[in-house]
Amino acid sequence: MREFGIGFIPAGSPQAKGRIERFWPTLRDRLVAELRLRGITTLDHAHAFFPAFLADLTARFARAQAEAQAVWRPAPRDLAAVLSCQYPRTVAHDNTVRLGPRWVQLPAPLLPGPPCRGA
Repeated sequence: MREFGIGFIPAGSPQAKGRIERFWPTLRDRLVAELRLRGITTLDHAHAFFPAFLADLTARFARAQAEAQAVWRPAPRDLAAVLSCQYPRTVAHDNTVRLGPRWVQLPAPLLPGPPCRGA
């Protein structure tokens, strides 16, 4: 995330929890009232009703975005390197690198400087 310049707000923080914590009572109170008004008493009927309820809730409370301008940034040129898993490794004297239980032989041209013994 640092490579992309993206900030992180942990889910346990007041900033992240505030919006959803304020929304849950609204959702819970409205859903219960709507279920009662429609006489829905079974879980199967409630599951069938929920998409219509959510569509109505969205239509009533959704707001258009403040700015219509896109704020996407272009992807970095080295996107594959940024998204790859990177682990520090030490090259042994015989041009091998240990990856877990395996040893990988590195070709000599990939190594900087003079080749090691045994290459």
